[in-house]
Amino acid sequence: MNGNQSSLREILRNWIEGVNEMRLGEVAALYAEDAVLIPTFSSSIYNSETEIAGYFDRITDQREVSVTVREETVVEQADIQGAQVIGGIYDWRIISDGEESVVGARFSFVVAPGEKSPILHHHSSLLPEVSS
Repeated sequence: MNGNQSSLREILRNWIEGVNEMRLGEVAALYAEDAVLIPTFSSSIYNSETEIAGYFDRITDQREVSVTVREETVVEQADIQGAQVIGGIYDWRIISDGEESVVGARFSFVVAPGEKSPILHHHSSLLPEVSS
């Protein structure tokens, strides 16, 4: 794994740990000032620090939330005009009112490794249900 790819994994790890440990201010700080978030649990598109922070506050309000990456699905693309891309599938575990659910979602992050707020774009969507 080259240096850029390990930085991508580190950014992803920091995002996951921030969500899982409810350090939502740190999660929001990972997003660049003009970042775009197309989130899993909203039909809105967010493109400001305040909107992104508000989204994470809403999805974790009165709930226990954690994210686990399916490592075998992670794909990295290096040096796309100065940005890097990492994507794959993660599972959101949500406990609300004593009820637990696990929701699979696809994700992609466009990042600028080395920047203080490296996430430029984050898209996440629910995995489609596949009938047999």
